[in-house]
Amino acid sequence: MPSKQQNVIYKEHTFLHTTHFPLVHKQYHFRGTGIYLITGRVDIEFGFCSITVSSMEKIATVGRDDLSKS
Repeated sequence: MPSKQQNVIYKEHTFLHTTHFPLVHKQYHFRGTGIYLITGRVDIEFGFCSITVSSMEKIATVGRDDLSKS
């Protein structure tokens, strides 16, 4: 099974490439749009950063609709 590759946006509003190898992808997969805490090895090649993912989890957020209910 080939690795899964994703592009994510980080705080400077630029893209960061992530690689999810089969064993990691099976255990940690994306659960829709949102903010994820990703851990792994950062590599810099040819001036570009990428992360080989070792784990990730979706972070709970509060949306505009949630704020209007309180």
